[in-house]
Amino acid sequence: IGLSILSQNFDNVLALDNDKYLLSQAKKFCEFDNVDFILHDFYEAPLNKKYSSAVCFDVISSIPKEFEDSFLGNVAKSLNSDGVLVIGTQNKLTTKYSKKENLLEQPNFKTYEDLRDYVSDKFENTIILSMNDETIHTGKRENAQYFLAIGFHPLR
Repeated sequence: IGLSILSQNFDNVLALDNDKYLLSQAKKFCEFDNVDFILHDFYEAPLNKKYSSAVCFDVISSIPKEFEDSFLGNVAKSLNSDGVLVIGTQNKLTTKYSKKENLLEQPNFKTYEDLRDYVSDKFENTIILSMNDETIHTGKRENAQYFLAIGFHPLR
C-alpha cells in the first residue's frame, strides 16, 4: 500500500527489503515504472548513497529487538544531513485486541514513548502523530491504533 502511495507522489522511489522473496513479489506486482528494487539489509550496513527521505510502514514491529538499534542507525546513516524519516507502527497498547497468532511475527510494537525515544535517539527532532482509522491527530495517544513518527535531521 505504501509503495503505491509513494510511487504516485514522488518522481523516484527506491524499495528495499532484506528478504529476496518478498522483494521479488513487490517487484512482480508493482504497476509503476518509477520504482527501483534493491535487496539490502539495514541490520548490517547503511546504503552507499545518501537519500533525502526514508519511509518505513509496519517494519519496526517485525524487527527483533536485538537488531532495532542497528536498523535505525543504518537507515539514519543512509540519509542526507537534512533527511527525513517517516516510520509507522501499531500502538503496543492496542495489541491486547489482536489475535495472539498475528503477533508471533511482529513482536516489536511501540508505545508512544517507546517510539519517541527510539527515533529521538537517531534524529535531531522528532514528531509523533497518532492515528485512528484514516484520521491523523495529536491527542489521545493511549487510545491511538497507530503511530507515525517523523524524524528530522539524522544525528551524526
